Order: sequence, then C-alpha cells, then structure tokens
Amino acid sequence: MKLIEEIKKNKVILVLVLIIMVAFRYFLYRHDKKKYDGVSLINEKKSVEIDIIKTRLNRTELFLNDSLLIQSGLVIKSKKPSWLKKKSSRDDYENYSFSDIKEPYRLFKQADSKEIFIIKNGDTLLFSLTDLE
Repeated sequence: MKLIEEIKKNKVILVLVLIIMVAFRYFLYRHDKKKYDGVSLINEKKSVEIDIIKTRLNRTELFLNDSLLIQSGLVIKSKKPSWLKKKSSRDDYENYSFSDIKEPYRLFKQADSKEIFIIKNGDTLLFSLTDLE
C-alpha cells in the first residue's frame, strides 16, 4: 500500500513539474517574440536608406532605431577610416564589426544586394551580409 501511495505522490509531483516547465517555456517564448514586434530584418532582398540614431546590441543581433535588425558581426570590407580607433595596441582593424560603429550614421542598402554602406564622418564603410539566413 505504501508503495502505491508513493508512486501516486511521485506522479503528482512529476505532473506539477511538467506543467510548471511548460508554462515557463511558454512565458519565455512570448517574451522573446515580443522583442521582434515591429522589427524588420535587413536581408539581401531589402532596400534601406535611413539615419541611425539608436542601436541596441543583443548577442548576435543589432537593433537599429528599434525598427530594423541586422547581424552584429558583419566585418568591414572597405578601407578603415582614421577615426575608427584600435581597441588595443595589438588589435588590427580586421577585428572590427558592424556593431563597433557607433551612432549616429547613415545606412544605405540596395535591394537584391548583400552590400551595406555606412556613411559616418565623411567616410563610407562597406559591409557585406553573410549567408546565415
């Protein structure tokens, strides 16, 4: 009898734990989904011409003006401007990515192109989308 009662208690605890886990996962999913409401991904097909005045880095994503989303790790393909300071004396400019360019700047991208141009301080920087999509 005791064994049967213990099994029933364990089943109840297991069911409660599963319900809590499912509820927690649903909450995380809803929270994560809201982060992207009203945000458009900059991809190869998209055309963009906008002044960027606000950026927010979230892991590998960079939110631009709270309305656009781009991969943060895109590497500079053009000549590096003199105003872009090295991170340390051992660094070279090859380590700089899209997220290292601080606002404000102007961003251009033509439709059906992987090239993204940033104009800042009279310099034009070239970046290229990667094939992660």
